[in-house]
Amino acid sequence: MKKLSIFITFVIFMLAGCTATKSNPEVLEPVEEVPVPQEVQTPAEEPEIIIPEPEPIVPEPEPELEPVVQELTPEEQEFLRSTKALNEECTISRDTFAKDKKDVLDTIAELDEIMKKGDYVRWLTYVSKESKDYWMNAKRLKELEGRLPVKGLKLSGLRDYFKYIFIPARAGHTVDEIRYVSDTVVKAVQVKENHDVVYYTFEKIEGKWLLKLDTL
Repeated sequence: MKKLSIFITFVIFMLAGCTATKSNPEVLEPVEEVPVPQEVQTPAEEPEIIIPEPEPIVPEPEPELEPVVQELTPEEQEFLRSTKALNEECTISRDTFAKDKKDVLDTIAELDEIMKKGDYVRWLTYVSKESKDYWMNAKRLKELEGRLPVKGLKLSGLRDYFKYIFIPARAGHTVDEIRYVSDTVVKAVQVKENHDVVYYTFEKIEGKWLLKLDTL
């Protein structure tokens, strides 16, 4: 009985302690409120404005100036015509051209008188030795006979060449200009409708213009 009393007393004591605990609740410290972070509103980005670069200004090309062509005098034009066949290594001055043309035309004037008179002996003094030797060849004269428009004409020597070939081909014709083949050989021509008709060929030998007769 004694143990039961002790147990009951212990239980009563424990119940009393629990009641006291409930009647004096523990005071809790106030809980600090943590502010809730608000979402930061990011302002909307403005659209990027792209300003296009101006196209480069290309200056307009300046108009090409037409070359000023100085009109040549008739004498200058003739000089160019007379010397255009010469190569670069052979040059003729205007003074030389003027003198050569005068000498050639003077020689032709003398030949005109010779042809009118039929002066064969004097004519020979205006013919180069090379041409004389060439046409004194009987075989060449015979070959030339076959090419003549007049059939049956006989060429027995250089005199016949002078009478039947040289004079008929040149009598009554005039010469206007000369054309250089080289600095020592020129052709005497008549200009017809911008076309040269050759009547004489001259070669300067020892300072004198002599006839250089055509060959076969």
